[in-house]
Amino acid sequence: MDNDLKKNRPWVMPVQAINEDYQDTGFDRGHLNPNFMHCGMARVATFSLTNSVPQDPCFNRIVWYDIESTTKERFEQSCSFKQANRYVITGAVPSKDKFIPPDDIIVDDQPDKQTRRVNVPAYMWTLTCCDSSSANNGTSHFHGIIAENRGEGSIEEFSNVYSMEIRLTELYGSSSNLTLLADGCN
Repeated sequence: MDNDLKKNRPWVMPVQAINEDYQDTGFDRGHLNPNFMHCGMARVATFSLTNSVPQDPCFNRIVWYDIESTTKERFEQSCSFKQANRYVITGAVPSKDKFIPPDDIIVDDQPDKQTRRVNVPAYMWTLTCCDSSSANNGTSHFHGIIAENRGEGSIEEFSNVYSMEIRLTELYGSSSNLTLLADGCN
């Protein structure tokens, strides 16, 4: 690790990803909140490390890009009217054993304080909810996708939030049910 970097930002190293973590790892800095859904400074803000997760390059550039584009297109078609409440939620399911950088980093020159800061997600997921209960005859639209963070990984689509919550609860290994939308997109 670059000693100047460590000297200038020692508080960052143990807890926060840095650009150098992604170098020579074979992973892209994938967006959680996609930049093409924004404009101006909001678009620039999507390139922060806090909005990034390591993604397989083939997954990021082809599979996840197609998922984001299709999701945006569907959302614009089904939820482009006044009084619609639009929600987009995206997340990552951590892997059990993949991290970048691939080797432990010694913190503060103390070998007993090693850290692996950035988990490579096993899965990425996103959902859109168009809650139009106050307009458009009270209808709503939900679409969800969970995709394996691999170039040729599995992709699961969901037409209701409850089945997606059950699947994510399984993937996260949680003992209690995950709730993404308190009212099921209504």
